[in-house]
Amino acid sequence: MRTILIFLLLVSFLLPKNLLAQVQTTEVLELSEQVRQKRQERQKLEQEAAKLRRDIEDKQREAASLENQISIIDNRVEATEADISAKKAEIEERNLILKELEEKIRRREEDITQAKKQISAFLLTLHQYDERGTLALLLAYRSFSEFFDRTKFLEQLQSSIQRSLNQVQELKKQSELEKRGVERERDALATAKKELEQEKQSLAEQQGTKTYLLGETRESEQRYQTLLAAAKQEQNAAQADLQSLEKSLREKFAGQLPSGVASVGKLLWPVDPSRGITAFFHDPSYPFRTIFEHPAIDIRASQGTALRSADGGYVARAHDAGLGYSYIMVIHDNGISTVYGHVSRINVKEGEIVAQGQVIGASGGFPGTPGAGRLTTGSHLHFEVRLNGIPVNPLEYLP
Repeated sequence: MRTILIFLLLVSFLLPKNLLAQVQTTEVLELSEQVRQKRQERQKLEQEAAKLRRDIEDKQREAASLENQISIIDNRVEATEADISAKKAEIEERNLILKELEEKIRRREEDITQAKKQISAFLLTLHQYDERGTLALLLAYRSFSEFFDRTKFLEQLQSSIQRSLNQVQELKKQSELEKRGVERERDALATAKKELEQEKQSLAEQQGTKTYLLGETRESEQRYQTLLAAAKQEQNAAQADLQSLEKSLREKFAGQLPSGVASVGKLLWPVDPSRGITAFFHDPSYPFRTIFEHPAIDIRASQGTALRSADGGYVARAHDAGLGYSYIMVIHDNGISTVYGHVSRINVKEGEIVAQGQVIGASGGFPGTPGAGRLTTGSHLHFEVRLNGIPVNPLEYLP
């Protein structure tokens, strides 16, 4: 009897008091510290990039000059390089988080296995006592008091087992949460790697923009001012063409589009917006705001990205200007029209009816390429939304 009692006491001391706290191993704590340090490094790099962007905004408020424009491009390159470093730090941070989560899961599963073994030992011992029966146990003790104390101990033992079972269930829940966290981190890691490649591409484009601009101007301020004047004339001509054309077509259609136009009324993004917006509607930081207001949003898109019609409509203009500014206008219901600028390829013809989501061309914008125009800030889609012929903020019409 005494041997069994000693065994039970030993097992009760071996049973973990708080299984949930056991994942804080030295390895987990070290990984947590590495995550903290890497996060600080990433945040510092992001702050550097933000400061460089504020410097860009300051320079964009200055008078347009070749020196100023080259300085803006250089700052953009530095900001993008900081973004790339920050993205690399984020990838390393997420890899560490994954290791931390995986180590926690491993430790929890070990604790669950150990706890199950200990609980099984308790249950086996209790089962043996249950088989002997209450009368046999009573006769085995010298006094009723000793029997009562032993019975109370067994009740406490059963209560301890129940608490341990509850902790095991909680461990399993925590493990499942951490496993879901692993999946989320893996998805976020894949996204971060994709964004890193996009940032690298953006860096190459900006470096190419500087090379192109220096080549076109031959580092001459006079040539640069001539280029600015030509770009302003090109944009003014495009805006006048679009405004006049839409007005005449609306009058011709007498408020109704040709038969077969299926205008949904809710616009879709013409290109994937996940890469970000590089310039907003009437953006005060737009690099060429000194020569014309920005009547659109610029959506970052790789050169040659498929361009889709934001809604069903009538192709009013499909202007291919060679190396000049090429654009497409589609007229929709309810006084809405959309304009797609810096297109490197046009897939539709004027007078054609298109469906929502139909590929109508390809984005462009890289300096010196088809459709880019006189001056551009790199590969992107210039996207306008017009209400009754007047440009409005596209973000108010997009999901």
